[in-house]
Amino acid sequence: MKKTIFNEFAPVSKDLWHKQTLRDLKGKDFEETLLWHTNEGIVVEPYYTAEDLSTLPLSALQQVNCQDFNRNWQNRDQIKFDNTNKDNALIISSLKNGADSVQIDISGVPMGEIEFTKLFHNIKFSETPISFKIENNSLAVIEALLKFVNYRIRGTLNDDPIALFMTKGVWHENVWYEKAEVIKKVQDSPHFKVLTVNSHHFHNAGATAVQELAYTVSSLICVLDELTERGLALPEIVQNIECSLSVGTSYFTEIAKVRALRFLFAKLLEGYDFQAEYPQKISIHCQTSSYYDSSLSAHNNMLRATTEAMSALIGGCDALSVHAFNETFGAADDFGRRISRNVSSILKEESYFDKVKDPAAGSYFIENLTFQLAEKAWEIVKEVEEKGGILESFKRGEIQMTIRGSHLQNVENLKTGKKVMVGVNKFRDENTFFEKTQRNESNPENSNVSFELLKDLRVSEEFEK
Repeated sequence: MKKTIFNEFAPVSKDLWHKQTLRDLKGKDFEETLLWHTNEGIVVEPYYTAEDLSTLPLSALQQVNCQDFNRNWQNRDQIKFDNTNKDNALIISSLKNGADSVQIDISGVPMGEIEFTKLFHNIKFSETPISFKIENNSLAVIEALLKFVNYRIRGTLNDDPIALFMTKGVWHENVWYEKAEVIKKVQDSPHFKVLTVNSHHFHNAGATAVQELAYTVSSLICVLDELTERGLALPEIVQNIECSLSVGTSYFTEIAKVRALRFLFAKLLEGYDFQAEYPQKISIHCQTSSYYDSSLSAHNNMLRATTEAMSALIGGCDALSVHAFNETFGAADDFGRRISRNVSSILKEESYFDKVKDPAAGSYFIENLTFQLAEKAWEIVKEVEEKGGILESFKRGEIQMTIRGSHLQNVENLKTGKKVMVGVNKFRDENTFFEKTQRNESNPENSNVSFELLKDLRVSEEFEK
């Protein structure tokens, strides 16, 4: 046997490590000193070995590890519609300078104001994935596109009726009928996904990673149930789904969150007795969090966005959007947009994130964290379903109350110093301050609903007054 440096060291069991650690602590309490209690109620140990995997269902975890992750992820830039000619130039400029996909936000814009042929002049949908952020008008957008595009198209429709209901109290009774019609119209374009399920409204209201996962999966269940009831085959629905997740600043937790969503999606399909020629993995789009943006020392938002992007990519997302460091405050400029695009480009071209198939596979810590997040989220999913589903739970105010408690705990952690945000509760620089604006805030006064709506919040707002 060839001698290596590892032959000189005897194997160390976790029990031996624990005993040595107790000696080194010299009387200090092991749990108080070394254990980390997350907001999700998960206890993280300081040291993990292969022994820790023995209690986990390895076959389930292998579903996560062995996914054929798309290491050539889309760098998806996000553009808010302003006017046709200006936005066409902006899209083309974005694609020339690092982005390989674009999401255009036309939510709230009357269809008559958008000239699609001019907006997408010199852009070929078969080569460049184009996504649309819209509100309950998927059918109208698809019909407008198909009038001038007569080939297979690539991209997504981010038209989430559940998110719209929870943030603005708007619900159209024919929404599921229209979703079914849209799916039929894009049957010849398998790379154009028309069912987006978002987590952003949960995340930006202050949800923990477990809550965000659970309510996103419950939303997926609602979509699957409603569309199968309208006669669509499950494989036809599944291939049209994209999940869009916000990614926060808790580095390892967010890696595990993206991985856990894949595991939960596979578990969910098992419950539907999903049958397909090939196993279906979920398409995941991640975007950096606005919840952790701050108007104080705002350039630190670039650093937060970078670690958030790293979490998303290591977790295995298929598309990534990094918003500008000052976009949350309505101050996005060419510099901010260029830096945000370059985050994804640098992680690919200089950090080689695209060269490793699954960089988190084999990490005992992340494997454990992934399964714990999934397990706790699944318990919430079962509770929600037993009580009538995601919409009924929301109407009763149960989801809002739970998320509000998590947000208040996040704020309290900043106030007490338990959590540090550089530039907010530590190392403040009052000279770099943006006027605060509230993005996408719902307006209960214009809503007929009797329950609380979710709002886009930021954890640092209490420190910016």
